[in-house]
Amino acid sequence: MTVRLVEIPGTALLVPGAAGRADVLPEARRAVLDALALALAPAGSSENGTDRVVVVAPGPRPRRGALRPDLAQAGLEPSRLGWAVPPSGADDGAGDPAGVAASVALLALAAAGWRGPVDVVEVVRGRPDEAAVPAGAVPPETSWSTTCAVPGTLVVGVDDAARHLAAQAGVDVRGEVLFSGPGPGGADYEVASASFPVVAA
Repeated sequence: MTVRLVEIPGTALLVPGAAGRADVLPEARRAVLDALALALAPAGSSENGTDRVVVVAPGPRPRRGALRPDLAQAGLEPSRLGWAVPPSGADDGAGDPAGVAASVALLALAAAGWRGPVDVVEVVRGRPDEAAVPAGAVPPETSWSTTCAVPGTLVVGVDDAARHLAAQAGVDVRGEVLFSGPGPGGADYEVASASFPVVAA
């Protein structure tokens, strides 16, 4: 069985309406939705289906849970956004607000058609040239093997957070770049995808 990985940009500008009437990052947005829809398409297949979804995003501290999207911290109200905020609350267990990057991924998943629960893992990233952290520096409940290396999982990595988490476990999950292009302010945005086998425990 396999684990799928889709890497997306974590900027709130990916969400339609975040820039007001200006339509920014339309190509990146389309690439994100296409990649997520393709990864979710086999849902229900006993061999290669998506049984669970995990979002791995940068955050101020390591944490894991059923978080809800909230872009108010970026000064954006749900009524201004073109992607609907999925229902949350006691019915689906979503409680505390996710950070901006994880919120973007949660909204993108909903826009791509995912209606199931999402396990959100927020990690603290190091420098791009930083070596893998010593064993034990990552809380076990947010480690790559615990959260992502599970057959039938779709991992939505925001920016390079999933690669960073995997590298701490000695795993290279670099995928194929599906889209690369400039955005506002000259920043480069990429969308990538990968699929790799895992062995069921």
